[in-house]
Amino acid sequence: MRQHLIQFEQALPPEKRRRTFETLSAWASRIQLDASLRSYLETRYDKVEITPQREEAFKQQLDAYLLRLEKEPPL
Repeated sequence: MRQHLIQFEQALPPEKRRRTFETLSAWASRIQLDASLRSYLETRYDKVEITPQREEAFKQQLDAYLLRLEKEPPL
């Protein structure tokens, strides 16, 4: 899960990457990321094992955001 999020952030343009002072929630809100961060937070901080289906759904949400970003006209 963490690796998915790291790769996602690296694929973003610099202005959409997480700033050092931002919480995960604040960052997601700023870039209008509509992916559910619950699975990530549960595995990262609560050490909860999630199902492969939840992990795949999280990855797909991140990928969908990147696809939408590619289709946006440049500013």
